[in-house]
Amino acid sequence: MPILPSGRHWCIDDAPLKKLLQDLHLNGLRLPELLAISWPFELRRYLRIMWLLPIGADSRPKTSSDQLYDTEVDGLSMVDSGHTLACLPDDLDELDRAAVQVFWRSDPCYQFVNERMELVEEAQNKILHSDAPEERLLAKWFARETASSNRSVEAKILGLMIENGMIPNPQIHSLPSANMQPTEWQCSCPFHSFTHSRFLTQLQPLLSSKVDPVILLEGTRQLPSEQRQALADMGRCLAETFPLAVFRSGNAAGTDEAFAAGVATVPGSKLQLVLPTPGMGRSRRPASATCLALDDLPQVERHHLARESLSASPENHRLFDLYLRGQSGNPAYAKAQYLVRDALKVFGSPALQLAPATVALFFINNLGPTSGGTAHTIRLCERQKVPVFTQQDWLE
Repeated sequence: MPILPSGRHWCIDDAPLKKLLQDLHLNGLRLPELLAISWPFELRRYLRIMWLLPIGADSRPKTSSDQLYDTEVDGLSMVDSGHTLACLPDDLDELDRAAVQVFWRSDPCYQFVNERMELVEEAQNKILHSDAPEERLLAKWFARETASSNRSVEAKILGLMIENGMIPNPQIHSLPSANMQPTEWQCSCPFHSFTHSRFLTQLQPLLSSKVDPVILLEGTRQLPSEQRQALADMGRCLAETFPLAVFRSGNAAGTDEAFAAGVATVPGSKLQLVLPTPGMGRSRRPASATCLALDDLPQVERHHLARESLSASPENHRLFDLYLRGQSGNPAYAKAQYLVRDALKVFGSPALQLAPATVALFFINNLGPTSGGTAHTIRLCERQKVPVFTQQDWLE
């Protein structure tokens, strides 16, 4: 059974996932939620953290769900922490959080999560081959069997989901704001569709509470060439729809470059490029972009961001140790700069008056979604409780 550096016994429990699967037998309101799960990383929000406390510390009954590791320990009883692997308890310190991240990458956890992913895929296959009319409509959309240009089919699916309470009616739930267009999304994006409209509706309440919200645009360098225009279109659409937002990216080749190119086409848009070094990627920078680098920060903030990066990716502790010791002549120091730069994009900088990210959009590499700089940035977002959206959420 895992023990955190603080000495607390804990385990993970799959009760939220089992409830999702059981609810499907009662009603169909959670069908979109199930169909939207496309990779094991997304199961983190369905795996809750359980504490093992001395008997009598809590009188709640034990769960009947499955746990990773034996929880029958003499003198201890299992108690729900109220948190999941996607949203860790606030009272965990940096060492405990780092230990949880290492545990997530362990072989026993990998096997446990993949077994649950098999259950999800089995339930998804049943829906995909269902004879129920509502399930068939939803399955067609999620399986990309409808053409994105067939607006009448999309309208039917949207109406069906609103009627059954599966998603909010944008005309009812949209709140007017000076920062956005509340009920009709009037961007010029050519792939404006049901998925696109639903995603913009999801973003609105997350951004409306901020005067100048920060939208992080990130992703893999190995962007398929056929997706480049779609990402540029999405960047342009976001800049048109949320004109007061700041669009922050890392100026890397691939996803960052495509998103930034789209944002830059909108007059007056606020594009912000955060660089590991002042000279990084000069040829990729749009002329209208504001650029800043790690060197612009005071040392105390750089070291704080390095420690946040260490907590998110403890397997790279040697890199961050070199960075904190200022060993710039070491080749690994440059790699550490990129990872610390990622933390700056997420956490912002009080000294430079950079607000932290409000939401984050990622185009991930499905062949390696939990490795590399993109995964590191996603973990940083989780630490900062920044909502994360991948291409499965916003791209047809």
